[in-house]
Amino acid sequence: MSKPRVLVICQYYLPGFGGGGGMWTIRNMIERLSDRFDFFVLTSDLDGPARRLPKSVVRDSWTTLGPARVYYASRGFISTRTLHTLIEEADPDAVYLNSVFAGLTRKYLTARRRRSIRSVPTLLSPCGELSAGALSHKTGKKRSYLAMARVFGLFDGVVWRATTETEVPDIKNAIGGSSDIQVAPDLPPAQILPDFALSIKPKKPVGSVRLIFASRIAPKKNLKFLLEQLGHISLNSITLSVVGPVEDRDYWHACKNLIESLSGKVDIQVLGGVSNDELLELMKQAHFFVLPTLNENFGYVFLEALAAGCPLIISENTIWSEVADRNAGFVVALKDETGWRDTIAKAAGMDQDTYNSMSRSARLLAEEWLAKPEHEVAMLNALDYVIAKNER
Repeated sequence: MSKPRVLVICQYYLPGFGGGGGMWTIRNMIERLSDRFDFFVLTSDLDGPARRLPKSVVRDSWTTLGPARVYYASRGFISTRTLHTLIEEADPDAVYLNSVFAGLTRKYLTARRRRSIRSVPTLLSPCGELSAGALSHKTGKKRSYLAMARVFGLFDGVVWRATTETEVPDIKNAIGGSSDIQVAPDLPPAQILPDFALSIKPKKPVGSVRLIFASRIAPKKNLKFLLEQLGHISLNSITLSVVGPVEDRDYWHACKNLIESLSGKVDIQVLGGVSNDELLELMKQAHFFVLPTLNENFGYVFLEALAAGCPLIISENTIWSEVADRNAGFVVALKDETGWRDTIAKAAGMDQDTYNSMSRSARLLAEEWLAKPEHEVAMLNALDYVIAKNER
C-alpha cells in the first residue's frame, strides 16, 4: 500500500544553513516520519534572504535529498502555472506550509484561493510569527497582510499548527477565534552529539566566561540588547561569539557600532552564518548560550545548546523556562536589565564544580527532550488529521 504524500512548501531548505530553526524542524520531520509519508519539498535556491545555495544544487527540477524529493526554485520565484504543474506531479494528500509571511506561502495561498491549483488539505505552521513580539517588528506590513488575507479568504479551510498550547491564542488573535488548530511540538532529531562528554567542555576559571549568541541578526533576536548589557558589566574576561547570518542590515549596523564601542572590554568574535556541524562545535567550546529573544515558538537552537552542555541565559519569551528549575540555565525578564547584567556576572564568577553541575544538567535536559515519544505522535496526528480532510 502506498504511503500518503506530503508536499512541504518552505522558503529555505538544506543544504543551506541560513534559514533558521524552522528549516531544521522540517528536516527532522522528514527524516523521522519518512517511513510513514512520502515527502516532497518546494523551496527556493536561497540560503537566507541574500545568499544563494551552491551551484551544485539542481535548480527548477525535482531532485533527491535524503528521503525527500526537492524542487529548488531559482531565486525563490515560481509562476502559478509552474506551481500547478508541481502540485500535479507531487500529487500530495496534504500540503505543509512553513511560515505565514514567506513569499512561497503567499503564492500558494493566493493560487489556492483563486482556484488556479488543485485544492489540497493544508497545514500551516506560523513558526511563532503571530506572537505579539514577532508582530511588533514591521507591524504595519504584517498586520496589513493578515487583514487582507482574512478579507479575501486566503486562510479559509487551512488547519493551523501550534507548537505549544501557548501559541494557540496567538493564532486565534491574529487569524480569528474559529481557527482550526492542531498542537504539535517541533520535532528534534533523534539525537544530537551522541558522543558528548563533559570533559570536552572548556575549563571554567572564576571570573571568566565564554558566551555564544547563535541566531539570525534581526530585531526579534535582540542582539543589540545583549551588547548594551555587556557594556555595563565591569569585567574584562568575557568572550562572546556572535554566530548567524545578517537578516536586517540596518539593525546589524547598530549592533556593529556597539561591538566597536566594546573593543578592549569584551572579546567579541563575529563569525557569520556557519553550518550546523560547525555551530555544534562552537557550542561545545562555549560555557553559556545567551539569547534575549523577543519571542520563540520552540527554538531548535536552545535544544542544540543544551545538548552541547551549554546552560542557557535567556529571556522569558521562550518555552524553555524549566531550565531555571532544572539547574540548566537562567531565565531573566527583558525589562530587568540589572538582572541581565548580574546574571552574566554570576556566570563569569562561577567556579568549575558549580559550572560542571549546570553543564551536566543541561545535557540531561536535552537527552530527556530527545527521548520524548509524544512529540512524534503529535506531529503524526496533525498530518493524519489534515490528510483525513480529503475523506471528510
